Amino acid sequence: MILEVDAEAVRDIAAAVHAARRIEPDIAILAAVERKVMTAIQQRSEILELEDQEAQALRNVLMRRAYEQRNTIEGADYTDLADRIGLALDSEEPPLQTTEAQES
Repeated sequence: MILEVDAEAVRDIAAAVHAARRIEPDIAILAAVERKVMTAIQQRSEILELEDQEAQALRNVLMRRAYEQRNTIEGADYTDLADRIGLALDSEEPPLQTTEAQES
C-alpha cells in the first residue's frame, strides 16, 4: 500500500508509532513501521510504502492515538489518517491487464 503524506502527516505518524513503541517495544512490526516512517522523514518523502500487515498495524496505532487525543484537533488528524488507511486496505485493487506482444 502506498500512502501519500505531507510533512505534517509524517510527523503525526512518527509520534503515534513512537508512543506505541514505548508501550509495546517488543512488537517487531511496529519496529518495521517506525523504520519506514523515519526513512520517509529523512528523505522528505511524500509517500509511505507499507505492506498490508504494516498498514493494519499503523492503522491500529493511529486509532489508539486518536482515542488518547480525542476531542482535540490532533485526535481528528489521527482519525483521518487511520480512516484513509482503512479505506485503502478495504478497497480492492483493479487487476492488472496485460497484453501479449504480437509477433509480426
